[in-house]
Amino acid sequence: MRYNVLGFDQEKVCKLKIDEHGKEKKLDLTDLLILNHIYHFSERKGIKEITLNNKQYYWVEYNTILNELPILNIKKHALRDRIDKMHCLGLIEKILVNNKGYSNMTYFRIGENFESILFKNKQEGDLKQQRGVNLNDRGVSIQLTDMNNNINSNNNKNNNLEDDSYFEECWVTYKRKGSKARAKIQWDNIEAEKKKNILQHIEAYVYVRDLKFQKNFEKYLSDKEYENVVFQNDDILYDPQKELYEYKPICDGITLKKDNYSNRYIYTGYDARNICDGYSSENRPDGARVTLEYDRTEFVWRKENKRWFPI
Repeated sequence: MRYNVLGFDQEKVCKLKIDEHGKEKKLDLTDLLILNHIYHFSERKGIKEITLNNKQYYWVEYNTILNELPILNIKKHALRDRIDKMHCLGLIEKILVNNKGYSNMTYFRIGENFESILFKNKQEGDLKQQRGVNLNDRGVSIQLTDMNNNINSNNNKNNNLEDDSYFEECWVTYKRKGSKARAKIQWDNIEAEKKKNILQHIEAYVYVRDLKFQKNFEKYLSDKEYENVVFQNDDILYDPQKELYEYKPICDGITLKKDNYSNRYIYTGYDARNICDGYSSENRPDGARVTLEYDRTEFVWRKENKRWFPI
């Protein structure tokens, strides 16, 4: 069996069905072509969007689909029936929005069951396809391709699967706000090293913000929001630099400033016991160093004692 059909898992697609008036309905290739087309609509610039109940929907006009996919060779009512079927299967969510006295506009978003039919590598099935193995009824191999090339290819795919799995975890933790397709494009442009701590940043970011105040996930990634400090009131909840064991105080530029010549942070106050650097005693990085301006004494933070010590 060929597993990957238009990006969908053929085996899982074949198992989806609904009962309508005693008649069983399943998905066919035409449905998958329509579903794939609607999925990529969200990537278009200038497409009309609407947010209801913290969910983002996109306007997709039926005639546009028919004009862009003449190969469907179906009428508008037939297209509507197929989309209704996918709606019943949980692959598409659709809502009708009143257009200020004109005809209603239909907005779509991907449904909860959509990801369940996306193609993901199958260890056994894909290995046969990658190696070019085609067994006849007697179990005799008809064709074999170069094994070394396919082993390397399989390793690369496994790495991609791990990255996709991590992206999925970040997307879910971010509460699925925004366009997943656009976010994935941004995600793929981020260096692997910078991705490591994104999940931890997201956990803090969504903790201190209501959903309506979160950026869309694609905007969060394109703006490199994950490189910024997350504050909870006046305290630092998460500092990306802390994970790199680098001390980077958040200050007003007056009481604590960076001396680029000596590469030190200079404290302009006099009370070394209460250095204001944006951190609390609970989350200040161990080993942080600050130099007093008036006598050039250097202090180091010891997390175990929760105190600054002169050195």
